[in-house]
Amino acid sequence: MNKVILLFVLLITSVNLAFSGIDIDTVKFIESKKEYNVEMYYPKIRNESSEGARGFNKAIAGFVEGNRKDFLKDIKSMDYKPDMPSEYFVNYDVSYSDDHFVSVVLYTYYFTGGAHGSTIATTFNYDIDYNQNLKLSDLFEGNYLNIISDYCIKEIMKDDAYADADWVKEGASAKEENFKAFNLNEEGLLIHFQQYQVLPYAAGMPDVLIPQNLLKGVVRKDGLLMR
Repeated sequence: MNKVILLFVLLITSVNLAFSGIDIDTVKFIESKKEYNVEMYYPKIRNESSEGARGFNKAIAGFVEGNRKDFLKDIKSMDYKPDMPSEYFVNYDVSYSDDHFVSVVLYTYYFTGGAHGSTIATTFNYDIDYNQNLKLSDLFEGNYLNIISDYCIKEIMKDDAYADADWVKEGASAKEENFKAFNLNEEGLLIHFQQYQVLPYAAGMPDVLIPQNLLKGVVRKDGLLMR
């Protein structure tokens, strides 16, 4: 009989951050079968007394669980290889949190055969007060895309071993879609680039931190950063 391990644990310890005004727990889900392995760790605001906290938790859980269901559906049509089970892993990092705003990145890893798996960075920048997941255009205005693009291209081109000018300029051009994976922290705006977006697979997934002072002039007057 195949051994099946199914574990769902809400960890008691919270993420302790110096700037944190809320407690964030880690939800852990593990499922192992002969055909696949699933391991998920994702954030959950402990106190769900506000609509925004409940909205954040629902958005995160829905994203992770939705991807898990899609993964399981996809592998049903695949040929099973005993020495190469499929994999779906999720982990996360909290970039910033306080009573009004939470910024996290979830890293989702898939392996369904081939030379290597794939990792995707997905970010949630959640306005707790307004129960809304924010886009860059909710935070900045004016020529912010050009500022972000110019800085990212300059920083990525410092990678002499892998950087190709045309590749970098296309993947980091001044389009909102190129910077949809972003976080805010106490130092500035952190942009996450996906695999192959600006550099080859071997170079990993570069992050670029844009300092606060470069963005002060393009902050939306009616946005979260001006409250």
